[in-house]
Amino acid sequence: MSTDTVVVRRGSAEVKIFKATDKYPYYRVCYYTGGKRQVQTFADLGKARDEAELRANQLSRADGWAAQMDSRDRVIYLDAKTYVDPLGVRLDAVAKEYAEAKELLPEMQLREAVEFYRKFFPQDVDSRPVPDVVKELIAQREKDGCSSAYTKDLRLRLQRFARTFNCPINSLTPGAVSRFLEGLNVGARHQNNYRRVIQTLLKFAQQQGYLPEEVDMMKGVRRRKEIDEEVQIFTADEFAGMLKHAVANQSPVLPVLVLGGLCGLRNAEIRRLHWADVKWEEGHVEIKKGTAKTRARRTAPISENAMAWLGGYTEATGKVWAGAE
Repeated sequence: MSTDTVVVRRGSAEVKIFKATDKYPYYRVCYYTGGKRQVQTFADLGKARDEAELRANQLSRADGWAAQMDSRDRVIYLDAKTYVDPLGVRLDAVAKEYAEAKELLPEMQLREAVEFYRKFFPQDVDSRPVPDVVKELIAQREKDGCSSAYTKDLRLRLQRFARTFNCPINSLTPGAVSRFLEGLNVGARHQNNYRRVIQTLLKFAQQQGYLPEEVDMMKGVRRRKEIDEEVQIFTADEFAGMLKHAVANQSPVLPVLVLGGLCGLRNAEIRRLHWADVKWEEGHVEIKKGTAKTRARRTAPISENAMAWLGGYTEATGKVWAGAE
């Protein structure tokens, strides 16, 4: 070997350094990768030797095949190693996992999928089963003094929902909720009522920290269009016939008919009303804010006609309507 050539060997790998000459006034580092001769030039012998040592080590190590790639593939490989090495994961394992994820979500970037997952499953969210959250919501509403009719409606609808989804509440998806609603096989208004209580449940879960606040689960759940039907109005003769029938049969529905038909109270207000709220001497019904739909106190006058029909109830106590809600 010429004294003008320095050979760096590592195992069977060999890299040569050709010293500067009149024809080539620089140091040349030469080695073979992929069957092709590679040449790099340096003005300084020390830098040329460092590069030769690096290339010889690459060729001799288990990943020496990287040094035998063409320049473009080598850059790609080394860049990939730079990203992966801090994770302590092999490059082939990363490639395999990426390929599997891309096969499942070909239309989405992997980072987008991860961000979507982190949005729905953040690490700081306390995941709770749907049935447990339903129990907490109902208990909270009862503690807040909500009416028995309201809590009964919550219980009936949400217990059915909980039986269907016995899973962490943050694993719900808009598609799953939509399929549940469509599977009820009920009318638009009934389905929308279910949608309303489910939305109440999810908002409660957000307040308790069981769902991230950024997630609007119901945004992707459509609200069905309700067809407004014409309200049927009784004629005076029809309503009088209903009152007479109630009197003849001593039906407890008589006060309901009178207060609703002649005093203008809503059904929900009558169900919550007590006889103590009927002020006989003042001639009005007091609808307290806990009874009124608007949560604001108001009064409804008792006409002479209504007073005549209710004459047998002036000493009555307890709830006006004691039947099933």
